Amino acid sequence: MIVLQRDGSMKIRLAQHATYVLHMCMSFAFDPHLSLIFKALADDTRLLILDELRKRDEQSLFEICVRVIGEHDITLSRQAITRHLNTLEQSGLITTAFKGRTKIHSLTAGALEELVAPWIRPFFKGDTP
Repeated sequence: MIVLQRDGSMKIRLAQHATYVLHMCMSFAFDPHLSLIFKALADDTRLLILDELRKRDEQSLFEICVRVIGEHDITLSRQAITRHLNTLEQSGLITTAFKGRTKIHSLTAGALEELVAPWIRPFFKGDTP
């Protein structure tokens, strides 16, 4: 909450719950890898690709292109989808492996769970104010 003081200055007051949430979020060690994950999750197309891999894991670039372009009516080039897949792989949200000459993309389920666990775990333990 922002409060306007009599002298014209502003003072920021956090509600009790907001202070608690801020404290809980800052109480674990900072991991620079988090910024890569948040960057990967900040794009709608990458979220769509993750969702497609969640529905059907282990897909080739061609299969992902067909599903994204065909089912969601999104016009992207194969190169654009490749760039999105590279960002997801660098963040650790997906992994790749070769089956013959075909590169297969798979969802890494644990990466996202590890990201949010320190923030939501206290709320499931009943530690909220």
